[in-house]
Amino acid sequence: MPTPIKRSQRPRRDSARKELVSERPDDSSPSRPAKRRKKAEDSPTDIVEEEGSSLVADESTINLNDYDQVVSRVAQHLLAPRDQTIQASKDHSNAIHETNKAGVQAYAKIAAQDWTFYVTKLAVNIGRSSDPPPQHPEGYDPESDEEHIHIDLGPSKMISRQHAIIYFNSNQEKWFLQVKGRNGVKVDGNIMKSGQSGPLASGEVIEIGGIEMMFVLPSDLSPLHIHHTYLQRAGLSKDDFPSSAQKHPVPNLDFRAASKQLRPLLQTTSDLVLHLP
Repeated sequence: MPTPIKRSQRPRRDSARKELVSERPDDSSPSRPAKRRKKAEDSPTDIVEEEGSSLVADESTINLNDYDQVVSRVAQHLLAPRDQTIQASKDHSNAIHETNKAGVQAYAKIAAQDWTFYVTKLAVNIGRSSDPPPQHPEGYDPESDEEHIHIDLGPSKMISRQHAIIYFNSNQEKWFLQVKGRNGVKVDGNIMKSGQSGPLASGEVIEIGGIEMMFVLPSDLSPLHIHHTYLQRAGLSKDDFPSSAQKHPVPNLDFRAASKQLRPLLQTTSDLVLHLP
């Protein structure tokens, strides 16, 4: 199973002066989570774009060999609805993460334009919560609820209640995306329909209802495979980028098969996940 990585936060600024959490483990030992030191506030990762500047940024302002800087820059230019604020922007705002000086222990992260979700479980539900929110009994534990929405992309009705799930397949030792929503999902522009499932690579961009988010693994576990479309949008050149994008594979699992694989995985690893040091 994947080794959780200890991450702390450092500031960044995008065109809206919003912050994104970065990650770079300085201890890649598989036996325990890695810990990172907090970067100085004048770190070169602090990227500033002038107001009114072009969407395409100047690549000379960042180090293309710096994993964190590339992720941060590309995430700034991922798409999101302009006419409404999605719930995930409130729940997982980069500003919230910046206040957590202790850092975050996670297997991976999902980075969007102005929010970041850290994957601390082996299964993450993406969808839209009911409005008004459901009433739960006293003592309710959302993490024990298989239908709990971890990433709420509402309020758009284009998002299904249960739209997609990202989970770790212990047999193949890979992360997978499983589609549940009727409107499907795009991964690097490739359509995945309801009932389909396929592996995720670090750097691939998931698009649900017009909302883009990038799946990112720790740099010591996997190189980035960012499609040239997103690199160009961020003003980066694929020719200079150390890990060029690979074509996303055709989904090879259907909904039922993936569900059967997921359930025993959670049962056999839940104690380990909940009691990480």
